[in-house]
Amino acid sequence: MEIRNKRTFDYLNQFIKEDDKILDVGCRDGELREYLHDKKSIHYIGIDPGLDSEIEHKEKWFFNSTIEDFKTDLKFDIIVMSHVLEHTQSPYLALKKAQSFLKPSGKILMSVPNIYTFKFLQVIPFNIKGYPKGNIGHYQEFTKMEIENLCRDLKLKIDKYQPRGFECVLIQLPWCIQKFFSCLFPWMSTELNFILKNK
Repeated sequence: MEIRNKRTFDYLNQFIKEDDKILDVGCRDGELREYLHDKKSIHYIGIDPGLDSEIEHKEKWFFNSTIEDFKTDLKFDIIVMSHVLEHTQSPYLALKKAQSFLKPSGKILMSVPNIYTFKFLQVIPFNIKGYPKGNIGHYQEFTKMEIENLCRDLKLKIDKYQPRGFECVLIQLPWCIQKFFSCLFPWMSTELNFILKNK
């Protein structure tokens, strides 16, 4: 399987240990599980409302479900929510439900799109209709402050924060240049990454 989100998974992998119980919310076709295949002793469950029924029946650790509807008695060391929150109608309820599955010492590894990207600021003068709200399946996008407010309401601690990526409208920048600009102008990065813990 080709790993399309390898850079994101490379970042997340540093927080995942052997024997961790992992809940992958929005797992799509199980890319993260494939990426983590060398960590033989992890316990993985993936959920996604658009999961292929063939995968669900074939693989016992995949479930066709949203985070809001998912039910289990298990508690997890790691809950991955990579580009999930923007697809939920209530980010508060989705994150609260994920928090309920977290072990006391567990972590939520969360990535969300940043609304105030350099790409967004470039198109404002042209008043391009539907951007960025025109992203398919996105109910909303976020700022760092919105996530901070959400975490405060849920009594979640932001243990680590890292902005990543830097997009232009007409030019695809090399990743090394994106990393440089996202460090220089973090508030205009494409993606906001958070490591969340219970307070």
